[in-house]
Amino acid sequence: MANFLAVLDPNGDRRSAYIKSITPQIAPVPGLVTRSLASHDLVVVWAANPQAPISCESDTDEITVIWGDAIPPGAYQRINAAELQRKWHGEPSTYPAFDGYYAALTYHAQQGMTVGADLLGFFPIYYYSSQDVVLVGSSPELFRHHPLVQPQFNPQALVSILMLQSLIGGQTLWNGVQRLGAGNLLVWHPESSLQEVQQYRIPCFQAQVEQAGYDKLSFDEQLECLDAALDQAIARHAPASDRCSFLFSGGLDSRMLAGYLHRHGASPLAITLGNSSDLEMECAKTVARRLGFEHRQASVPLSKYPHYADLMVRWEQLATGPYGVTGVDWDSASYLQQAPNRVMTGFVMDRVICGTRTASGAFAANFARSNKKSLPVPTLQRLLRPDIAKFIPETIAYLEEDYNRYSDLEFQQAWSFSLYYQNRFGVASKAWRFSFGGWPILPVLDQQLLAIASVMPAATTSQRRAQRALVKTRFPDLARLPLDHNAFNVEPLLSDGDRHRLRPLQTLQQHWHKVQQRLGYERRYYYRIFSINNAGWRKIRQQVEPYRQTVSDLFNTDVLNELLPPPHKPIPLQSDVIIESLRLQMLLCFLLWANKNL
Repeated sequence: MANFLAVLDPNGDRRSAYIKSITPQIAPVPGLVTRSLASHDLVVVWAANPQAPISCESDTDEITVIWGDAIPPGAYQRINAAELQRKWHGEPSTYPAFDGYYAALTYHAQQGMTVGADLLGFFPIYYYSSQDVVLVGSSPELFRHHPLVQPQFNPQALVSILMLQSLIGGQTLWNGVQRLGAGNLLVWHPESSLQEVQQYRIPCFQAQVEQAGYDKLSFDEQLECLDAALDQAIARHAPASDRCSFLFSGGLDSRMLAGYLHRHGASPLAITLGNSSDLEMECAKTVARRLGFEHRQASVPLSKYPHYADLMVRWEQLATGPYGVTGVDWDSASYLQQAPNRVMTGFVMDRVICGTRTASGAFAANFARSNKKSLPVPTLQRLLRPDIAKFIPETIAYLEEDYNRYSDLEFQQAWSFSLYYQNRFGVASKAWRFSFGGWPILPVLDQQLLAIASVMPAATTSQRRAQRALVKTRFPDLARLPLDHNAFNVEPLLSDGDRHRLRPLQTLQQHWHKVQQRLGYERRYYYRIFSINNAGWRKIRQQVEPYRQTVSDLFNTDVLNELLPPPHKPIPLQSDVIIESLRLQMLLCFLLWANKNL
């Protein structure tokens, strides 16, 4: 994709000086190409992968740019900037939304400026306005260089980040800097103030559920509907005629996507991250061999974690949790060399077609689940100084109001809440980082697929019931191959008689994997890269150790020391290495941010 920044400033000298100062800094990683366009009071500058799909038009009065693939609903052809100028004209509330992963900007000197992104707001857009100046960009990092911007710390956003690893209400760590809401357009007109205008919402209210009538269909008929929607989404977003790379894990999402790609005659380059001995790698290789996909292994060294942490802290300002520290996204250019530049991903596929994981649709249960990867609320109340901890109740109250706005049906509320917070700011954030090496394809960003998945009965989609059934019934050969469950268990979805006879041997093998893990040989990829006790995170702990005093006005020092012991001491992890690590990694990342910004 691109890192872009647009500045609307009537003061020509100030505008020119600002652009001159930020242009050399706008590329987050090496190897990007920088471009700019100017018209009247607006300048747009961006840095992108040389092969990124970008369409732009400009003249003396207008600028239009599309970064990515904006696909009209039901169509196969991507629109270009000239077409967008015609479609985004007139009243902004009537502007059509598009499928695909993209951001777009249109500007006319007399009519104003509109900025928007994909259906679920996965592409990050931030904005700031002061007096007659508007700044818009995919990162807020360079806003501070404008002379009218005086960054002031926003403690309420700190509560959001530590409690949910998300931005709540669009608030960032800087007062006045907002992230554009999912499905919204940012609209500026010369004679009115900057505002967000709703463009798209997932259709999941009771009236829409009843109109769809999927609850009256049998499970097999419901599968037919999901199958057709997925099939069309894959065909439209990743046409077989345009060979793509495929970020290919050993898990269920990749297994399902591989089946659909193969059904359409596609032959992607499958890329699996990790070591050759990883359980996930073994599963992925087996599937690639069966389908005849070319396969490539890639890995990112743990020693580079501090570098990736600096990138994440600087450019994402902690809006997306600590996930970027692993570097598998930031460093994508290193393993996409000599590979097709468009990259199929399964980001958020599990949530879109797999419903919720909680038995209850009530807010309290789903908030508790989302809070699991962050500091528990009682711990957060102990850690934060009283003048910051006071924001905890009102932040939770805002979340509950937001939760109730999504739908008038509990399970659709739970599903939407997970999408718009945990998934949007977590897994989906990988797409922007990844885009600097190759253009991500996200088939979940499809209005027809979302419309069908959102009104399916909870009993159909929850706990991956429908997804498992789709793979078993549509791609039974793939369902019989070993499947990575992010555990020591690699049982396939379908078992034959031989596998039943081999079960005692498989149980013994799982036991041996656990022994290896206790001896320090971890074959589960995600457990290894996310563990706070790995070599990469130990380096970060050493780096941030001197920064504790920086946050003494924000945190209770005794509680901070209790949560984060000195770096030479391993952090005890009880049951879930990933979840327990993520909680503390966010704290470490904030120490990095505080050292640079407070």
